[in-house]
Amino acid sequence: MRFSHFALTLATALLTGFGCMQLEVIASAPQPIPKELSDTITAMDRAASQQQLDSVLNFYSDNFSHSDGLTREQLRQQLQEFWKRYPQLQYNSRIVKLEVSGDRYTAETVTEITGKDNDRENPSQLKAKVISRQVYLRSGNSFRMISQEIISERSSLLTGAKPPQVNLKLPEIIGVGRQFALDAIVVEPLGFSMLLGGVIDEPVNPKNYLQVNTIRLQPLRAGGLFRVGQAPFSPGDRWISVVLVREDGMTVTTQRLRVSRDQVGNQYTPLPNLPFTPSRIRPAPNNQPPSS
Repeated sequence: MRFSHFALTLATALLTGFGCMQLEVIASAPQPIPKELSDTITAMDRAASQQQLDSVLNFYSDNFSHSDGLTREQLRQQLQEFWKRYPQLQYNSRIVKLEVSGDRYTAETVTEITGKDNDRENPSQLKAKVISRQVYLRSGNSFRMISQEIISERSSLLTGAKPPQVNLKLPEIIGVGRQFALDAIVVEPLGFSMLLGGVIDEPVNPKNYLQVNTIRLQPLRAGGLFRVGQAPFSPGDRWISVVLVREDGMTVTTQRLRVSRDQVGNQYTPLPNLPFTPSRIRPAPNNQPPSS
């Protein structure tokens, strides 16, 4: 089976600041939101909803940097391709933290995103949630984004009449070389339906946004997919994707896993209490990603 991270990760990693965004400042926010910053984000929302690419990019600094290594020009290229596939997206964001240092405004936001692709015969629905940190530079009454960092990210692509409802349990951050548990549990009873599944692990970088991957699906004996993985011995973000397919639908769930030298200890957690006996497969000894 072939699928692309394009639909999943680009929505969350790049578009946190656009869409039909509604700002909500929670009580614990240490700084009030300046009206000019709110107006800037509203204007970005409007331009992105109408897919006015040049207008959107005007809100980005020429020296814009992204935690995934994207440049402003790469952002332009990625958005063009993304909007071809997803002509309509809805965003709902809330600012959970704002810090001000001189003319720099650092906003941490939680964004939920929904949308559908343009495949008329077999449409897919996108659902995503991301936490990101954006730095805006203020000049008079105007703001331009100079950097963006993805803190956490999870997204799902649902296809078919009844895609499996999946509860993915996976740490968001892990120490280098440490083991971690991956449990993708199908919530509803399967009955007599056959369940196929697979998992893929790859590094986060701009080249992989558009890359189409081939994943081998295997019949699953239990109501989900259960693996024990091992983080690489070098730091960096990774995408862990789980594909679960049955006769009436498919769910592809992707989560960002941050591998850090500052994180210590094994994040191997016990399996939940389930009415069936799942199995876990340990990774190959050469530290390859979990087999599918």
